[in-house]
Amino acid sequence: MSAETMDLMWVRSSLTQVLYKYVNGQEVEDQQMTEYQGRTSILRDDITEGKATLRIYDIRASDSGNYLWYFQSGNFYEEALVELKVADPFRSTWPWITAFAGTLLIFLLIYSGMGYFLWRQQKEKEREQVENDLEETARGIRPRRETKALEELQHELSGEKSQDYAEWKMVLFQAADVILDLNTAHPTLRVSEDQRILQLADTPQILPYNPKRFDYFNFVLGCKSFTSGRHFWEVEVGDRKEWDVGVCRENVERKNYVSIEPQNGFWIVSLSDGTDYFALNFYWTELTIANRPQRVGVFLDYETGEVSFYNAVDGSHIYTFPRTTFSEPLYPVFGISQLDNTALTICPVPT
Repeated sequence: MSAETMDLMWVRSSLTQVLYKYVNGQEVEDQQMTEYQGRTSILRDDITEGKATLRIYDIRASDSGNYLWYFQSGNFYEEALVELKVADPFRSTWPWITAFAGTLLIFLLIYSGMGYFLWRQQKEKEREQVENDLEETARGIRPRRETKALEELQHELSGEKSQDYAEWKMVLFQAADVILDLNTAHPTLRVSEDQRILQLADTPQILPYNPKRFDYFNFVLGCKSFTSGRHFWEVEVGDRKEWDVGVCRENVERKNYVSIEPQNGFWIVSLSDGTDYFALNFYWTELTIANRPQRVGVFLDYETGEVSFYNAVDGSHIYTFPRTTFSEPLYPVFGISQLDNTALTICPVPT
């Protein structure tokens, strides 16, 4: 697959700090950071073979650090975090080594990412083919003898997707050690001593007034907020028939009714009645879930303004809210409204 028609961009810590941008086969120079003007270029020799190599000239100590790499092809979008380490300056008689070292490192990181992207695309095509084949089988179009083979292949691909999830979540995101903030918990919510387990109390508790506490919605927040970076945490929902999981702004309404939606500072995915999954937008978005998640992964990318949800068991995507701009602290938020034998449990950080 050619990378010539892809949109490529490398940035530093935010989307406004553009190192290099390539759109519709052309370099976009007017958005580039001043310190990188005239120092970067993309090598086009193998671009038709899917190889996108970024070269940085005149490597400097200030170039060390993390870079975000974005690329898009049609409706497919991917991103990765790469790190460039610049060693002590070489002797002036060997300047080419410094330039080569920077180019080589960037190339290896980017090429490996591109390979992963192409591999992912191929796997997605295989999965789509399997789904189509199974659908045809259900309609009786394909002979029955092929059904078992197709189901086995679907199981194999599902396992690969789960492995993908386990690998990229640890590479691109930082695991957050989330515990529940008792001062924010609605009076009907009971929080365990270790502040990780949430259940509904038999009767509302009599608690002192606290401006941080939710008095209308059955919500509780995590103790720690996020103002930058990429973070993820996982929530064991088990067989509960209802739950709310997501993030919210620090300044959300806690005492009175408001619509639960991004405009009011909430990015929440919800289950109700055991079968109905929704993303709580202004108009609730009904979600089609193939496999009921026992554990939900919440992914927050603060700089890009993105909140995503995944089935943490099989790695399947649940929902991603439209991108926005975050400028305030964001907290993990959890909610339950019905008595249930199954508690909501925040998973500890993987070791």
